[in-house]
Amino acid sequence: MTSRPAPGIQSLQRTGSGPPPPRPQVRRHPSAHAGAANNGRAQDVIDLTLDGEARFADDALLKTPGLASQAAAKPPLGALETIQPVQDAPSRPPPRGKPQLAFSPRLSDGGEAWGFPPQARHGTAALSGVANMPMPPRPGSSVLDDLSLPHRRILPGGSGVKHDRNAKFAGFDAPAASVLFPNGRTADFYPWTSNSTENILTDALVKGGVNNRSGMMSETTTARPSLWSSLKNKSGLQTLSTLLVAALEKRQQCGRVTAPSTFKPPPRVTLTDSKRETWLRDLANPAIALRRLSRTIPHGIRGKLLLEQCLSKNIPIARAVWLAKCIGSNELRAFKRKGASGTVGMGAELKWNREWTICVEQFVENTISSCAQPDWKARMDYATRLASHLYCDRLLDQDHYLDWLLSSLDGSTQERLPVWLLMAQIYWQDLIAFRRRGRRLAEALLGHAHILRADPNNDTIRTISGHLEKLIATLLMNKPCCMLLPKIWGTRKEVINDIALRYPDSSLDRISRDLDSRNKRLSGTPHDSHAHSTSPITDIVKLLDSSERDVDLSIDHISAACLEKILDPQQLVATVLRWASSVYREGAHRMYLATRLIRKWNALGIDTDATVHSFLFSLNANQPFETRNVFRIVAELVRSKHFSVGRYLQWLIATGSTNRHEASPDDWPSHLRLITELPLETLSDHVLNLRNTLLQGIGFAVENEEHDLNTAEDYVAQQIPSLFESWPAPVSQEDLDVSGLNLSIRLSLCCLLRQQVASRVGSTTSASLKTAPHDGSVSVSTLTPSEFYSIREIVEMLGDYSILADILGMALSSCDYSILAAVSDTLHYHYQIFVAIGAFKPLFQRLASRYASIRSERPPERELFVSLADLARTAKADSQLMQLLRYDLARCEQKNSLAACSPASDNMMDILQTTKMDTDEEINHILSSGTSMDEQIMARVFKKITAQLDENVKKDVTRSNVFVVWFYRLRSFDEKPFERLMNEHLMNLLMNHQGKVLFATLPTLIGAGCLTLASFAEVSKTYISSVSDTGGNSAAKTSLVALNAVLPNGELNWFCQIPDAYRYRLEQQRFCAEHATEFLEQLRRVVELCSAQGSADLKVHLTSLLSSERLLGVLRQMAVHEFQAIAKAFKLGPMSGPANAVSAMKTLNAILDPEDTLGLAQKSLEDQVSTIVEIADDFSLPFCQLQLWQIFDMNTPSAEPSDDTVSAALLDAIKVAIDNDRSNWPDLIGGLDGSLIREIREHAERAILATIENPGKIGNSPPSNDVDDTYIRRYLTVVDFTATSIVTEGQPNMIIILVEKLKSIVELLNPATGKSLDADSMSMDTPSPVLSTADICSWIHAVLHLAVLHKNSFQSGKSSNQTQATFLWLLRTLFGHPHLQHHPSTTEYLFDVGVYFSDDLADDVRAVLAKADLAKPSQDPRSSFVFGSSPPPDCWLGLITPSAGSATATTSTSQPPQQSQSPGPVPMHRSLSQQGLQKTASPLQQNKGVPSLQRFATQHPQSPQQFQIQQFQQLAQQRSASASPMGNQSQNSLQNQPQTMFMGYGTTPNLTGTVPGNFWNQANLQQAGRSTPQPTAQTSSQQQQQDKTDVRPMPFLLRRWEILPESANVAGWNDTALSLGLFEARKV
Repeated sequence: MTSRPAPGIQSLQRTGSGPPPPRPQVRRHPSAHAGAANNGRAQDVIDLTLDGEARFADDALLKTPGLASQAAAKPPLGALETIQPVQDAPSRPPPRGKPQLAFSPRLSDGGEAWGFPPQARHGTAALSGVANMPMPPRPGSSVLDDLSLPHRRILPGGSGVKHDRNAKFAGFDAPAASVLFPNGRTADFYPWTSNSTENILTDALVKGGVNNRSGMMSETTTARPSLWSSLKNKSGLQTLSTLLVAALEKRQQCGRVTAPSTFKPPPRVTLTDSKRETWLRDLANPAIALRRLSRTIPHGIRGKLLLEQCLSKNIPIARAVWLAKCIGSNELRAFKRKGASGTVGMGAELKWNREWTICVEQFVENTISSCAQPDWKARMDYATRLASHLYCDRLLDQDHYLDWLLSSLDGSTQERLPVWLLMAQIYWQDLIAFRRRGRRLAEALLGHAHILRADPNNDTIRTISGHLEKLIATLLMNKPCCMLLPKIWGTRKEVINDIALRYPDSSLDRISRDLDSRNKRLSGTPHDSHAHSTSPITDIVKLLDSSERDVDLSIDHISAACLEKILDPQQLVATVLRWASSVYREGAHRMYLATRLIRKWNALGIDTDATVHSFLFSLNANQPFETRNVFRIVAELVRSKHFSVGRYLQWLIATGSTNRHEASPDDWPSHLRLITELPLETLSDHVLNLRNTLLQGIGFAVENEEHDLNTAEDYVAQQIPSLFESWPAPVSQEDLDVSGLNLSIRLSLCCLLRQQVASRVGSTTSASLKTAPHDGSVSVSTLTPSEFYSIREIVEMLGDYSILADILGMALSSCDYSILAAVSDTLHYHYQIFVAIGAFKPLFQRLASRYASIRSERPPERELFVSLADLARTAKADSQLMQLLRYDLARCEQKNSLAACSPASDNMMDILQTTKMDTDEEINHILSSGTSMDEQIMARVFKKITAQLDENVKKDVTRSNVFVVWFYRLRSFDEKPFERLMNEHLMNLLMNHQGKVLFATLPTLIGAGCLTLASFAEVSKTYISSVSDTGGNSAAKTSLVALNAVLPNGELNWFCQIPDAYRYRLEQQRFCAEHATEFLEQLRRVVELCSAQGSADLKVHLTSLLSSERLLGVLRQMAVHEFQAIAKAFKLGPMSGPANAVSAMKTLNAILDPEDTLGLAQKSLEDQVSTIVEIADDFSLPFCQLQLWQIFDMNTPSAEPSDDTVSAALLDAIKVAIDNDRSNWPDLIGGLDGSLIREIREHAERAILATIENPGKIGNSPPSNDVDDTYIRRYLTVVDFTATSIVTEGQPNMIIILVEKLKSIVELLNPATGKSLDADSMSMDTPSPVLSTADICSWIHAVLHLAVLHKNSFQSGKSSNQTQATFLWLLRTLFGHPHLQHHPSTTEYLFDVGVYFSDDLADDVRAVLAKADLAKPSQDPRSSFVFGSSPPPDCWLGLITPSAGSATATTSTSQPPQQSQSPGPVPMHRSLSQQGLQKTASPLQQNKGVPSLQRFATQHPQSPQQFQIQQFQQLAQQRSASASPMGNQSQNSLQNQPQTMFMGYGTTPNLTGTVPGNFWNQANLQQAGRSTPQPTAQTSSQQQQQDKTDVRPMPFLLRRWEILPESANVAGWNDTALSLGLFEARKV
């Protein structure tokens, strides 16, 4: 009988009690009772409902007197604890199944078990801490921390869980503290199974019992005689050790697992639905072993159904993965059973894996979409964990899965965005490990962050946005290269900047700035370069130009902006003076704006006087500046006492400028001629005397100046006699051109006029005026309208608008509506000047206040309504004033219509029958009678009015405002018929070429509010288009008349009244400003029609019009503000005739060279091009552009490109501009033809590449590296500004050149292959004096810059993939080159370009580059990021197969020899993908890489693994040769025994090919004791060479689907998914 007791019986044997009654076997979880003694628990809950045999073992503690007394000290815990047990009750043993630990006291002994006498049983102090401490757990024990866990209280009545009666008994559980073998079996645990030998009762067993018989055989002899002869020699000890080692080796070899692999995936069987559901519920129960479930896996559970069943049954994740592997392995093996092999089989496996991945993706998507369900959180958690486990176990197509994840994240809505962000965090490391996926992740995160910024007030969106920004910040900190997004950086950089501002203490700000510069460097757009290359002077000129039409002009803002651009005050003041006096700008407002700026800077302490002196001294007659504008600015400064005349006179004396004696003051230099242009009213007597003295010394007659002033005053008094009534009668004067007078005289006349107007402002009592707000005297102007018109005309001719502003302010106190309307029109016509002066807003507010005050006295007239309404729209008045004006105008029109009604007769026909309409009274009677008028009557009346107007024009009779009133009243009857009659009348005037009548009709109609010049331009365009095909001469004449009608005119129309003529001039100015496109189209039409006719008269008129100051002034202003429109008008398309080009050229010459100082008309086209490029500056740039375009349109290109002299001249001029570092040439060539721009760019590219090829050879310049760098950067700027042709067309030939340049740079960096460099010249410590690494870095920057600009060309052509692969491989070679590591900016640029270009790589090209990168000896993480060349997950595994040749090695790796003869199933050594990998070995093994890069790839022919293998092989051979004298013989004996073994690349392999179990064989034993010669050096080297060629590790790819923990139904020695024979496993 066996002496081993059953579990749970040991304690019963110790207590001596009999076995307890049988009790049901209930599985219990192990509890930690070992620490009960140390815990010192005095009392536990007593359950009186249990029977005497079912009490817990802890009840015995209460029987101990010591512990019972201890219970009194503990506070009661409940009602049951107050019950005292019976003192003399026998103690009960612990329950069955819970043995007592060895160090626990015996409960039956009471207090004596602890070593205390009986009298000390009730003592409680000595009880604590006396029990022996437990022994530490044995090694290998599965229970480590159970002793420290608290006791688990077992409640009476069981656990409350109902057990299934039909459930089968699964067997006993091992004790918690048992020792486990490595394979999971429990040591020394043999539970009773009731079927052992001793339990089967037989006669022999009853009679003889059971005993263990020994299997040893009796030995009758000894081995001493056979061994002693060998042991008594000198080598006996060695022979004995050899025998012992051989015995151990034999034992090890016999215990090795040699059986073939019996692994099979669990089979699938067809089950009913109920059985399948039962099986799935069993799978969800962790208590049921997988080996039992693996017998019958239900068929039909696959794909999406499998995942849904796992989710619905809540199957544990590990078991769900096991089920997926079982089903997947069966599916994959089904392809083999169908006969698919090789590439077809591998393709089928990949297809199935892709479909399985799609099922997982759909499963996750469906789970996410069910967010409305109550248990969605638990379902989502399960689906996420299951998908992540499948991904980590590589049971999915990871590329497809990650791409799906990124696509879902990018297209996610705001409601599901948090879930997808969580999914992205799970796979974060894999997403950012590769550029292709990292870029998509960055774009998705930035895109969502950009969208969420639109609604920052929503709390939910704010939470999501905060989490999103944290992810972006993490990506910036860990992988900033994922943010290299030059295509979308312009719209996404604000997101990153905001995130950097929220984390000021981190390095995000530095990273964001660095990313901004790197993305801009990769964008390659010329616009960015242009924005950074503009000079401060250009910015100031643009700022001043943009302020011309700004009604709300702020002089403080402009002053601050100018001071911010230019810190040098002298340069700043000179720039403003140049802008105000440039001939390429139009308008007197420039002088007053410059005056206010200089006053502002003078108040800030800037010495503006010295700057004005220097500027005047630098002016000469050939410069394009108007000196009279500078004189006027100085005069205004003298008036406001911001310019010292005394200091100026002293400066003249100090510089000796007064020593010159030219005959006429017009020939004096500008700084000297200023002395005659100063205002004399504000000068003190001593300064005035000094001025006169200096003038007399020069030879200037001061008395003539006084005489001219008196003559001008008499002329003005003669023009306005009513204003000078107190003056003596002036002498009759002839017509005097007051605008040509000296500036001093003109300023004095204006002051005189202001003084006379002020004298006409008198005081009157408020009682006579209803508009006075309170009693008292008010100032009222008594000027008449005719006086105001005359004063305004004279002041405008004199050009003193500051005095005109004062006169307008005094005229606003008038009560005459006509004067107020004239003031409004004047303020509107010169609004730019008054805005620059600073008087526009005050005058407009006073006018509006005056209108609001006098409208209550009497209703204003219509002309004031119309004038003030137009002015209010220009001034951008408030809505209240505009509403008031509209209301008053509507009331006025209603009043006029009511006045036209006659109570006597409402029949217009009766009136026409009795009235002949021969006199003005008759026409007034007709228009003031009746309430309606049909179209026929209106036509008769309109014809009568126009006929009378024509008759008065022919008689040169100046009429009153009666025609304006007639047209206005006639239009009030019906507007549409009147407009039709008016348009027909205008067409008749144009058709009959009645220009004189037309110029009289237009102001009348415009003054009446019946017509606008925009409407007239449309009428004339319609008529000219209708007659241009039949009557070309008539159309040309009509176009000239129409253009003259809309051109602004400085003189008023002589026929109509002054207010109407002034409004007509205002309408002309507004039409040219607001309808620039229509005006330029009309001008283009005039040039086309007149140039197409051969009439000399038309050509004369056309030339006169194109050279008139009226047109040139408009074109100057449009060239600044409407450049695109004027460029379109002058760009020759339909204007293809030579006559058209000549006319346009004359106009542009007149604009560009108004004084004909350049002589452009006399020069050839080549010389004109050179001159234009030379004179181009910030002021003349738009006109030079137009002139260049016109020249190239006129140029007829020749058949040979070398004969195009105009293009060659432009190229030469651009070269000179580049060499002189002039920054305005890019804008100059901006609008030229694409072919010409391409020639300029190609020339710059050739210059850069020539510099790289021949350093230091730049024309005639010295061979300086600084010159090379400056030269390259300058021409790179040229390429930037002319890169538009690259984007649209591409240049494939340039790509080949750039690749060759990079190859040559690589050769220069490699001392072994460089031809022009030696090894010392490229040393990082001692750079070469001829060529240093810094020079090569500048070349690399230039090549990369050109490559970025030509990026689109890399994708064009048949060899685009090959070119991209070659280019990227060269970049990888360069940014990992050791010579460039001391230049981080260069390596960063190389890496950035490689990242940017890899975005467009095809997948097959990327795979080839990744394979070639893996073959490099040194792995660079940057190249792994670019190419995605991460090592395979099983790269650490290798299959060692020693063989005689490569062919044998290849075949032996597929199957071990001992398994190849077995008819059993083939173990999983390699999958089909591994076979494909063997066929396409690494590029270094086949001597193949990127085809064009073989010379770079073969420089390092060994991989890191092969290099380590060779080192370990040599080391192992040395050890084997020196450790044993029989090393060579053992190796030779094993050459013909190929074996396989499995190894990790990270460990030291047995590279000699010997297996430890076969080291000592029978041949070695026979030669034991003999002397073995030591191997010579020759034989050792031969053996090493032979071993080096025989041993080669092959990559081993695991079949992930077949790695199952429980597979076979019956356990065998070799039933694992991975064959144990590969590891030389031993039996245990």
